[in-house]
Amino acid sequence: MDEDALAEELRRSIGELVRAVRAVDTMPPGEAAILGFLDRDGALTTADLARLRGVTHQSAAKSVKDLSAAGLVRGEPHPGDGRKLLLRLTDAGRSRL
Repeated sequence: MDEDALAEELRRSIGELVRAVRAVDTMPPGEAAILGFLDRDGALTTADLARLRGVTHQSAAKSVKDLSAAGLVRGEPHPGDGRKLLLRLTDAGRSRL
């Protein structure tokens, strides 16, 4: 097989792989970003996540609600402010990420 044919076969194979991954991975980018922040930075509040993502608190709260319902993040009382929740990545969330 010559180099051009090999390059074309590789391009085709990578294209098939990318299409297959996109078909399976349906997580919205904002939710994936939240999982990434929690993985890298540890526990954060919804306000922290909104600031990091550059979105409104309401937008971040909706994503957090969806992630919580899916069991990918969990909230726990904030040690310094009982009105707030600290969000943590669950094992399922880390696997999903």
